Amino acid sequence: MKLFLDTSSEDFLLLLIDENNKIIDNIFYSSYKKKVNLIVDSFKEILKKNNFKVSDLSSLYTNIGPGFFTGTRSSLVFFRTLAMINKLDVYTCTSFDILEKQNQSENLYLDAQGGSAYHFKKSSKNIEVINNFEGILNKINYNDLVINWDYYKNIFIKTDKKNLLDLSVLYIKKPQIGEKK
Repeated sequence: MKLFLDTSSEDFLLLLIDENNKIIDNIFYSSYKKKVNLIVDSFKEILKKNNFKVSDLSSLYTNIGPGFFTGTRSSLVFFRTLAMINKLDVYTCTSFDILEKQNQSENLYLDAQGGSAYHFKKSSKNIEVINNFEGILNKINYNDLVINWDYYKNIFIKTDKKNLLDLSVLYIKKPQIGEKK
């Protein structure tokens, strides 16, 4: 069994996937801001509902951003801890890896919060922050990801188990800790 978790945006998605890359179950919340508690609760729920245990898992897949700092970091820390304790494989992708599969435009824009956007240029693979962004933001289509998981599986990169502690989120701007200044 495999799990995919994405908490990098305002949405939350957890997938339970069999060894043939078929989605067994999913938990999705749209526009859900506080995801930290959701991660553990949804993890327990999806395993219990489908009669699986942690020992049935072989691989964990997650999006390392860029995106919302707390959400992205929380899913990575949770999966990294699970992987280290249970000797599971970890695979990662970026938000722009997913969006590239969903959108043919040369330029992609993700919400960086605070009126800013992450700008990704496909041809150069360059990411920059645009302040005071007034354009149209791209958004990951999680429904498409669920329906066409097989189409997305090749964007993930396996992390060597010896390097799990070195795995970090792709966060382009400095995190906003505490009140806005």
